[in-house]
Amino acid sequence: MKKLFFIMAMSVCAFTAQAQTTSGIRVGLNMTSATGKYNDLMADQDYNNKSYMGYSIHYFIDVPVIGNFSIQPAVGLSMKGITYEYDKKYDVTESRGTSITQKHNLGFLDVPILFAYALPLSESFRVQLGVGPYFSYGLFGKFKYESDKYLTVSPDKYGEN
Repeated sequence: MKKLFFIMAMSVCAFTAQAQTTSGIRVGLNMTSATGKYNDLMADQDYNNKSYMGYSIHYFIDVPVIGNFSIQPAVGLSMKGITYEYDKKYDVTESRGTSITQKHNLGFLDVPILFAYALPLSESFRVQLGVGPYFSYGLFGKFKYESDKYLTVSPDKYGEN
């Protein structure tokens, strides 16, 4: 029994030693948006949530497991956010409404762990399909408030408190 276990362990080690581990940089775009319900006090407002376009850059390692399957842990920076616009139809101080824009720009440290399948289309080209969890930690951010009637404010950055 010990010999069988030893032979199996050595064959797995030999297989992983032959597998070619690669690494690289993955660059991409993030498109984020937000949805939600607004309370009754703000029910008369016209809202417009716009998507935010941010970038992501990750360093990854592709570790082959068996056949075309591999595990790809990575670490990187990802920018996310939201632009939120609305028109106040009634203002307490005046009879006309006002237009307000809020922008949230956020930077995250991401650690995804993908389980990938490489679909070879030719000898030199393949498409990878991956699924898996990722962990994210907010590092920094910026908030900006603009109004056509009130002072434009850029309060403290996220993460400085």
